[in-house]
Amino acid sequence: MENEYRKIANKMEIVRTPGLGPTLSGYEGYCDKFNPFTYFVYLMGTGFFTTLNASPSHVTDLLPADYLINYIIVLASRRNESPKYRVHNLSTSSRNPISISKLLSYLS
Repeated sequence: MENEYRKIANKMEIVRTPGLGPTLSGYEGYCDKFNPFTYFVYLMGTGFFTTLNASPSHVTDLLPADYLINYIIVLASRRNESPKYRVHNLSTSSRNPISISKLLSYLS
């Protein structure tokens, strides 16, 4: 049984993402009204969250959901039979950073 798990694990691709936001382009039949980012904005706006435990200069990352979907599609089309599983870190903060203070200024 352990060999079967190893065979499956060797074919895995793991994609790690930051907080997911809504999609940039709308898709018919896809509901992006309630995702982690919009829920966070809702909780901040209603006063349920009154503090954010972070330094104003910290950089955060919000990745549109369609970026993740497109990346997984490309990844699946280029999948090779490598002997080990691979972990992909997908983010945009190095190219388009946003600080906590700037994010909060958008929310207020």
